[in-house]
Amino acid sequence: ARAWADLRAPESDRFTPGTRVGRRLIGPTLALAGLAIGALMVARLALPAAALVGPSVLVIAGAVLTGRSLGSDRAGRHPRALWMSLSAIAVTYAGLLVWVLPAFEQQKVVPDLARWVADRASPTHRVATYRLNRWNPTFRFYVERHTIDIDTLHEAARFFDEPGPFYCAMVEQSYRELVARGAPIEIAYGRDGMGATSGRALWRQRHPATRFLIATRRAGTAPGRDQ
Repeated sequence: ARAWADLRAPESDRFTPGTRVGRRLIGPTLALAGLAIGALMVARLALPAAALVGPSVLVIAGAVLTGRSLGSDRAGRHPRALWMSLSAIAVTYAGLLVWVLPAFEQQKVVPDLARWVADRASPTHRVATYRLNRWNPTFRFYVERHTIDIDTLHEAARFFDEPGPFYCAMVEQSYRELVARGAPIEIAYGRDGMGATSGRALWRQRHPATRFLIATRRAGTAPGRDQ
């Protein structure tokens, strides 16, 4: 803000050469950023067409600011504030909140699994996760009760053999491995979601979805089975 005020001050040519160069680059930078973001969204990201509003506004604002910067330099006048730049950035940020973040959240199903368990588990239910690794903190946060972290087959077998009802969160691959080893469990709930934790979740050419499951004791396999 101070540099911009210096630029608008009379006889500022000698004192703000860097500011003047920076001002001339604002427009081209916005335009190039808009083109790059738009190209990425069209080519790689599975987002609705309306999401292109953000990069389009950046390109338009960049082009207008580039033309105005050339005209203002010749006339020696500069606007009081860069309202167009700020508005373009605000629109892009709004697009991020409206389209990009919800697309990520739709793929994050661990909170949904945890809430499902929280709604159905009685005080006598034991709750655990099996090899959820980086999703463990999220599950514990949303389930809002004591959760046992299981990492080995031996720990899993001991947990399943104890009497009483339980819910255990895991991915489908782990479930199949446990069932193949004779674990007395069955699927109570499941959802497909994002196995990656980066922007790859939005790629048009997506990796196969990860299926997250809630397993419970298979009916008829133990005296302490779920009621």
